[in-house]
Amino acid sequence: MKRILIVMPDLKSGGAERSLVNFLTECDEKRYKIDLLLFRKSGDFLKQIPQFVNVIEPDKLTRDLFAMGQKIGLAPKIIKYVGSGVGKICSPCHWDKGRQIRWNAVYRHFIPVLKRKYDVAIAYLEGEATYYVADKVIADKKICWFHSDYSKLKYSTIFDRRVFKKMRWIATISDECVDIMRAKFPTLKEKIIKIENITSERVILKRAEEVADDAYENNDNTLRLLSIGRLVPEKGFDLAVAAAAILKKKGVNFKWNIIGEGPKEKELKLLAREMRVEDSVKFLGIRENPYPYIKQCDIVVQTSRFEGKSIVLDEAKIMKKPIVVTNYSTVHDQIIAGKEGMIVEISSEAIADGIIRMYQNNEERTVIIDFLNQNNYGNSYVVNKYYKVID
Repeated sequence: MKRILIVMPDLKSGGAERSLVNFLTECDEKRYKIDLLLFRKSGDFLKQIPQFVNVIEPDKLTRDLFAMGQKIGLAPKIIKYVGSGVGKICSPCHWDKGRQIRWNAVYRHFIPVLKRKYDVAIAYLEGEATYYVADKVIADKKICWFHSDYSKLKYSTIFDRRVFKKMRWIATISDECVDIMRAKFPTLKEKIIKIENITSERVILKRAEEVADDAYENNDNTLRLLSIGRLVPEKGFDLAVAAAAILKKKGVNFKWNIIGEGPKEKELKLLAREMRVEDSVKFLGIRENPYPYIKQCDIVVQTSRFEGKSIVLDEAKIMKKPIVVTNYSTVHDQIIAGKEGMIVEISSEAIADGIIRMYQNNEERTVIIDFLNQNNYGNSYVVNKYYKVID
């Protein structure tokens, strides 16, 4: 039985985290002995990890350094560990320049190598998890996952090329993402492969039957909208709030639930107040089980500026919900326009118009729902692709 290490920062709500939980849920527990290393042993998905997976943490120094790396202005505490010679890099004006700077300047020099040797080590998220597996794990084979559109992120390809050379496989989640990464790393193109996120129809439909009392009021005249994602700029929730203001101005009676947390939460709530839609747009925070909310909504709305591949859209399709989604670069890998959902331009006006059209045009909405009902969107079989690259 192969010994596998999987590395993640934590298990807070997010697409990559949900993808990992789905893989572990579908994985044959007799096939591998799995250690899951979390830099921070936290997150609502912890309770969904199967019992056969051994959840571990790194040493105290590593935990402390990563915890400090999540905050700004902690130079004195970092210097305590790494010495005054890196004080400039650790100062607030430099520390926020990115994961690669932090890794190169501090982490790589002071974080110890993990003592246990593995047959396979998997970094299931870009950034520190990948750099840790590359430099601090001893394994016969190393694999990393990239869950986003590489061209939209401000990573140094020179830095990542050194890291990716240590990987046997570089997995990403859509055809578009594969093409982008191969264009960025042409000498490594044979290593770059597509492995879709696993979406378990069985698990989703079962968990959708659980109770969520705070989802929506029982009002047949209220349009029930739902968005799910981290509250970060790339998810476009500022566009969602502005679209809500347009809906309200046009007299649409609606409630828009947004599930997720992130650094833009206070700013978005303030924006909702300023636009006078705080009674209609509700930021619910993290929900460990979002599926009852999907079940109860009328339309799933995704307002992203860019994505790799959205698990939320796959889940909405499994639950046969009409979708309004913005026209980011990879959306056509996942949505057939007019059949699986409505694709609109990346603007608050277009999002609002799309919602109104989906809501009011019964014929168009029925065509989409009928198409979704005729197709199966679960893909538990993808677990075999995982087995292939691991073995």
